[in-house]
Amino acid sequence: MENNVFNNKKTQLNIVYVVTFIILILIVSMTYAWYSGKDYRENVAIFGNLDLEVTTDLNFENVILEPNKTYNKTTTIKSKENSTDAYIKVVFECDAKVGNTDENIVEPILYVDQDKQSNGEQTWIKNGNSYFYVGYINQNISAIFNTGFIVSNNLSNEDCNKPVNLKITVYAIQRAYEAYKEHSDWADAPEEWKNAIAKYDIV
Repeated sequence: MENNVFNNKKTQLNIVYVVTFIILILIVSMTYAWYSGKDYRENVAIFGNLDLEVTTDLNFENVILEPNKTYNKTTTIKSKENSTDAYIKVVFECDAKVGNTDENIVEPILYVDQDKQSNGEQTWIKNGNSYFYVGYINQNISAIFNTGFIVSNNLSNEDCNKPVNLKITVYAIQRAYEAYKEHSDWADAPEEWKNAIAKYDIV
């Protein structure tokens, strides 16, 4: 009888431990998702807790790349319904290099907003592999990152069989309160971009 009571209490205690552990895991998972949201879709990664939609075509499978050839593939970034205004940056990665150099075999052809250009503004400002959008997006305003990809004109025979994999990572951060100044994902934001978007800031 005493053994049965002891076993019942031990079983109940084990159940409490398991349930508590599961609840802790759920809390940690929800917190992680809120502060470090990640969404991977066919070589596209989205970081941040803002809901974005990225439409692109990064597929170069079974394509024979020709030097200096342009491939018309557009990348569009927009917020989903009821998302707040957001600043965005895009990190572009190509794992295939020309020969033994750091030059990418494929590079994006950046979209140029004619209205911005006529006002002396840039559409995208580059810093390393990161491209910062001059402006903001929301559910009514989208951004175009590139209108195509261009193959390097410096290819040689050693490059002919290299597989080409492209990856785009999109970072979004709320437009208000100059949040980009405090977030580690935006530490690489150049002064040129900060000056260019000053007029869009909501402090």
